[in-house]
Amino acid sequence: MVFYILIAIVFIAELVIAGTIISHLIKWGKLFREWNEFLDEEKSNIRSITETARKISEQLMELAPMCVENIKRIFAEIAIKNIKNMLVGILIWTVKRQIKNKKQLS
Repeated sequence: MVFYILIAIVFIAELVIAGTIISHLIKWGKLFREWNEFLDEEKSNIRSITETARKISEQLMELAPMCVENIKRIFAEIAIKNIKNMLVGILIWTVKRQIKNKKQLS
């Protein structure tokens, strides 16, 4: 008798588990159908967005070398300016030193 009660309890538990799984599968099926309908409706918008993104990336690929060249040119200009400033500073320092030496000699 106890054996039949345990079998009945296990069977009922399996039915509950199966019912839960089936109800979740039905909910997921509805969600997937809604998502699929949304994608079907928005397919043209998604396509236009991807085309716009492709055009933007192509333009960025064209602009990247120009940006790199501009950065190199700017760094070269800054380097030349710094070298000029250092040379002027060295020139002023040597002139001051020569003037100081002449004052000490006289």
